[in-house]
Amino acid sequence: MGHGRGHGITAGDGVTNASRGYHAPPAAAPRLPAIDREEPIPNEPPTPGPEPGLAAWWRPLALALSCLVIGFVLGWAVFGGDEPGTLAPAAPGGAQAVDTSPRGTTVDAQDEPPGPPPRSEVQVAVLNGTDVDGLAARTAGEAEALGYADVIAGNAPTTAGPSTVYFRPGERPSAERLARDLDVAGVEPLPGDGGIAAAVPAGAAVALVLGAG
Repeated sequence: MGHGRGHGITAGDGVTNASRGYHAPPAAAPRLPAIDREEPIPNEPPTPGPEPGLAAWWRPLALALSCLVIGFVLGWAVFGGDEPGTLAPAAPGGAQAVDTSPRGTTVDAQDEPPGPPPRSEVQVAVLNGTDVDGLAARTAGEAEALGYADVIAGNAPTTAGPSTVYFRPGERPSAERLARDLDVAGVEPLPGDGGIAAAVPAGAAVALVLGAG
């Protein structure tokens, strides 16, 4: 054999590392940049607000105080003058008298004259002082229609004057009301004597004498 066939292996023989069973180590994985992890922020406790109960009673209290102040100011403005009008004690009829006198004086409601009694409790006489027949009876019927009871009709001395209502002591309120009811202008005390005094019945508290005038 020739010397050209040697048993050694040269680079030109075409033998690679893979054919010899050699494996290259795997490539290292690329390193990722480090990521900073934030620490969790603890939850802060909520800020306490005003208690519901406080607002519930504070507003009505403020409103009540405001009303008291306004009422005090108005009362002082109305009644704080030099000569205020004050209420006097109630009269027997139930009405209240207003005191307009200067401060320091009082008004006695008892000084006011009492009102007349009911019409049905007033004894009335109607006397004809004219020449017209039946005038007293017709007028007595009108008085009874207004509420007067048991009106007495009669005659009086003839008079040329106007019709007049006469009253006994203490009966002026009843006489004035009878005059208003029957549209009579004159109201006078009953004379102690004379023809009219003699003509009025003893039980009559007031008497209407019809005149021609």
